[in-house]
Amino acid sequence: MATASYSTSKYTLHTNDSQAIQKLAQSITTNIQKISQNVSQIENMNFQIGTLKDSEALRERLLQLENSTNQLAKDTNNQLKELNNFVRHSSSQSAEDRQLKFQKERLTNDLLKTLNKFQEVQKSTMQKQKESNERAKSNLNFNTNEDGFRLEELQSTNNQSIGYDSSEIDRFNASQNVQISMESDINLVQIKEREDAIKRLEHDILDVNMIFKDLAVMVHDQGEIIDSIESNVSNVQVRVNEANTHLESAKKHQEKARKRKFILICILTFVLAVITFLIILSIQPWRD
Repeated sequence: MATASYSTSKYTLHTNDSQAIQKLAQSITTNIQKISQNVSQIENMNFQIGTLKDSEALRERLLQLENSTNQLAKDTNNQLKELNNFVRHSSSQSAEDRQLKFQKERLTNDLLKTLNKFQEVQKSTMQKQKESNERAKSNLNFNTNEDGFRLEELQSTNNQSIGYDSSEIDRFNASQNVQISMESDINLVQIKEREDAIKRLEHDILDVNMIFKDLAVMVHDQGEIIDSIESNVSNVQVRVNEANTHLESAKKHQEKARKRKFILICILTFVLAVITFLIILSIQPWRD
């Protein structure tokens, strides 16, 4: 590898520090696998929402796992940026550098596929949370009205009862009011917590969208590199074709030159022969 260096948000990598670079690539690989495992767990927990296995504890575990996976995705994206920066700054064409470029492209594609699945699960979870929360709101309104009706009915019955002390009836009615109020408060708290969870999910989905934008830039850079390589190969092929054309042309010129020389020699030989013959003819009568 050529010797050079560049700075990242965490540390400085040198292009001849292959051990640190491979460690970074391995960390990215491990993170992608962990994200994929987390996505499967989130999906399984998501299936339980709205069933008999549903609970606030389940929803809290799901949200925590989703949030930690989202953070892991952001960390992995930053690591991939560092690896991409190294590849962009490396001017070497060694086999090791070419292998690293292919590795970076593979990791980019793997992260894209994993995050696509992650975002699908995120959206599905958010949709289920919204539907569940709407049902909880409807049930709260219905139960509040139903409890109010039952309380009025109970008070009317108690007022008509014989043998009950009025103070006892008042205490009973008060306890019923407190119980209904507490149940309503608990339901309201749960609904508020679920709404907060939905907002966190929406925020995490936006985070993943930002990661997609970063990956799109890296994929675009890969395309430019590939286009550049193809262009260079085409240019080399053009130059080879031009060289072959020039060579063929030179051969033709050489053959024509040889033909011209041969013809010229033949003409000169013929002219010399004619001149010699004329000289001989002119000498013969003089000798006589």
